[in-house]
Amino acid sequence: MELNRQNNLQVGFDPRNILSRLSRSLYIKRRKKEVINTAQEMERNELLQSIRDVYDEWVNANRNFEYAEDEASVDYYTYRIKACEVRYDYFLKKAKQKGIDAGKMV
Repeated sequence: MELNRQNNLQVGFDPRNILSRLSRSLYIKRRKKEVINTAQEMERNELLQSIRDVYDEWVNANRNFEYAEDEASVDYYTYRIKACEVRYDYFLKKAKQKGIDAGKMV
């Protein structure tokens, strides 16, 4: 038994070093997963916030359209409503692709 231990030490085998490397490797992998999960959560929150913002903008444009008095204002709010609809649809499709249920948030 002593002979194997001596040979192992001569080759550079140190059980503490291997355990240290393994635990460090596992720690790094765990941290990478946490960073990825945090980044995904941030992206999810940003997407949901964008959906809320464009929805509010859309509702506001509709309200303003109702009170538009001249032709230029009507044209402007018609454009704004259409632009908001397109952006809203885009963000909903993006959320659906990422598996985020955004339909119940508004």
